[in-house]
Amino acid sequence: MLLKATKLIAGRVRAGDGDAGFVVDLFFDDARWCVRHLVVATGPRLAPNKKVLLPPSAASAEDGVKPLRVALTRAQIDRCPPVETEKTVSRRHEIAQALSFGHPYYWR
Repeated sequence: MLLKATKLIAGRVRAGDGDAGFVVDLFFDDARWCVRHLVVATGPRLAPNKKVLLPPSAASAEDGVKPLRVALTRAQIDRCPPVETEKTVSRRHEIAQALSFGHPYYWR
């Protein structure tokens, strides 16, 4: 799936059971030049003012279609640990995230 980053930023995120927040940033892998994480600010129905990382493999959207739908529940998103966006994402965090969501490791 190819989407322009400008179309993702500030876009709503919809989980399988309702609104989950907004995309506020993207984390890129500068070696492979691809998006590794969507930074989502959870909405008022979940933990307010919390930023979490969601794997792009969970997203299913078509160009121009909003909101961005993710194959996760609001409870799964709410259980994500908050992320400090000023720091590098550790491999330990990525492994825990992949196991939590049942997604494959991208580095395999």
